[in-house]
Amino acid sequence: DAVGVKWKSHKNKSGEHIYICSKEWTEFFSQFGKGFKNKHIPDWMLAFDENILQALFDGLIDSDGHYRPNGRPVFSTSSNRLMENICELSIKLGMSPRVRKRDASLVGFLENREIRASTDAYVVYFRTENIGLGQQDWKKEYYKGKVWCVKVQDNKNLIVERNGILQICGNTDEVMGSLPEDDTAFFTEASPLEPNSPYAASKAAAEHFVRAARETFGLDTIITRCGNNYGPRQFPEKLIPLMISNALNNEPLPVYGDGKNVRDWIYVEDHCRAIWKAFEKGKSGGIYNIGARNEIENIEVVTSILDTLGKSHDLIKYVKDRLGHDRRYAIDAAKAETELDWKPKTSWKDGLQKTIDWYMENQDWVNRIRSGDYRDYYKKHYGMEVGAK
Repeated sequence: DAVGVKWKSHKNKSGEHIYICSKEWTEFFSQFGKGFKNKHIPDWMLAFDENILQALFDGLIDSDGHYRPNGRPVFSTSSNRLMENICELSIKLGMSPRVRKRDASLVGFLENREIRASTDAYVVYFRTENIGLGQQDWKKEYYKGKVWCVKVQDNKNLIVERNGILQICGNTDEVMGSLPEDDTAFFTEASPLEPNSPYAASKAAAEHFVRAARETFGLDTIITRCGNNYGPRQFPEKLIPLMISNALNNEPLPVYGDGKNVRDWIYVEDHCRAIWKAFEKGKSGGIYNIGARNEIENIEVVTSILDTLGKSHDLIKYVKDRLGHDRRYAIDAAKAETELDWKPKTSWKDGLQKTIDWYMENQDWVNRIRSGDYRDYYKKHYGMEVGAK
């Protein structure tokens, strides 16, 4: 009423419904999808600070969810996108989501009455407490989903369990150390684990936990190792989003050492498809290297970004190399390509352009992150302030 918007309401068994009669409000709410199967949360809403995200989560549970007797929240939706959104939202709030698909074809009976779900739906459960990792924990409780976490400082390595079975450890190529500067040398699944930093060693430890669980308890496991990911929504501490955001603000682009460290870059959606293929087709106990055969020197990545944005190479500033900085990664993905029937679909040129476009269209998202604790991280690692010219 206060803003001159016409509305009406009515009540039924499910609660009170309010109908808004306004072109402007209709256009605003259209961002959230039309129809119950198309509901979703726009990206800009997931970029707010924790207090607002918590309010959003609480509101979603109050509207389309409930709290179990033990106090844990549960959410249900028929929208695949909204299911993915609330999982992302809960992870930002420090929770571990797990998803169960409800089949509308299933029939139940209550007092001789047939009970049937009206539509297929996703039911999302959320765990908030830490989960220990010990010999007894493997059989302590039967979970539909579980995430074990091996943590060293800010590095988390996830070991995922589904339906009571430990299935996959998502790892990176850095557990295998550094390759010689030889274009014919590649990491294979048989390469020894030779991490060169405590950060990489914690990732290798995650693999050892998975292997030990398989050997000791006979759990069904799969391990994947991937190259450097890039794409939308990546935190701006990583090379590509860091260079894009600094270039857009005409700030120096800090490059470690001589900039000739080589990484095997893969677009994030290609990596996600590979993980799903590993779930579907991976052999029990298998290890799969995932790469796009796209080895590029860091300095070439940086200059490509500058050239795409039409910025001067004078923005490049070489800084002291970081400790334990591996020289070269390159992945032989032949096993994944053959056994999983997987290949990357996104070329480096197309993937980089899509990534740059996303960061250009979402600068508010990046700027909110750059204004927080990230400033201390940036100064510690690059020896300069965010925004320094």
